[in-house]
Amino acid sequence: IYNRLSLMAVSWLDESTLPRSPPLTPNGREKCYTRSIWRPAMTSSDDVIVKDPQIMGGAPVFRGTRVPLQALFDYLEGGETLEEFLDGYPSVSREMAIRALEEAKQLLSARI
Repeated sequence: IYNRLSLMAVSWLDESTLPRSPPLTPNGREKCYTRSIWRPAMTSSDDVIVKDPQIMGGAPVFRGTRVPLQALFDYLEGGETLEEFLDGYPSVSREMAIRALEEAKQLLSARI
């Protein structure tokens, strides 16, 4: 777990992904990042899992967080409970985690 967290921290702090100077809108004002950070690319507004190249390198994360979906799968695969995952990632609600698992179940069921 320590190595994975270290890698996540390093990728999150990678300065090459930070803008050097803020982009300007057509009228010359600085672009507001708040909207682009919380509005994921290519997802609908009710998706609990989103992918955005500007967040965690495009890895699927829980909406409004930097918590990768893979973290939930890793916890469960490692024998941890959903409660332990939620304690480790308080920004993810129980409802979000359950919806993500239900969506994964539906996707897997559709493939069979």
